[in-house]
Formats: sequence, C-alpha cells, structure tokens
Amino acid sequence: MIEEPAECSNLSNAALKYNLAVHSLCNPSIVTSGTREDMMKRLEALLKKRKADMRVLDVLGWKEDLLREVVNQKSELGIVRDMNVGGET
Repeated sequence: MIEEPAECSNLSNAALKYNLAVHSLCNPSIVTSGTREDMMKRLEALLKKRKADMRVLDVLGWKEDLLREVVNQKSELGIVRDMNVGGET
C-alpha cells in the first residue's frame, strides 16, 4: 500500500486495484475498477483526503491512537507495511 498521492502514477494497474481494494475494506462504496486514469485519480484523491484527515487528527491529539488501530487492523487482514507509530517500527 502506498500513502503518497504522487506515487499513484508509478503503480501498475494491479497495484492501483489492490490499493483501492484495501481502502474499500473500510468503505465499500470505493470503486476498485475502471480505466487506469480513473483508478489513479480516484486513489490520488483518496490519499489526499486521508492526509488531510491525519492532519486534523494530529491537531486533535488522536493521530497516535488511530495509527495504532490501523496497524492492528492491517496486521489482522494480513496487509504488510512498516509503519512508524510513536517511534516504534
């Protein structure tokens, strides 16, 4: 899974679909198919929104709690990605 919107254009079609599919686990209304351009735009917009959400959570002081929860959910789903949460790896 990627986190940076700018990385979307570097992904293969399969990787775009995978990233969208992982996000759709939390929001089933996310469409995981379409043209390459449509999938790139959709994933880029989604990642930009997530970054904005994280900034708000950081201001509210909830970011660390949310990141721990996300790491736990990814682990349960078998999604592997190193995430630095509160200085831990």
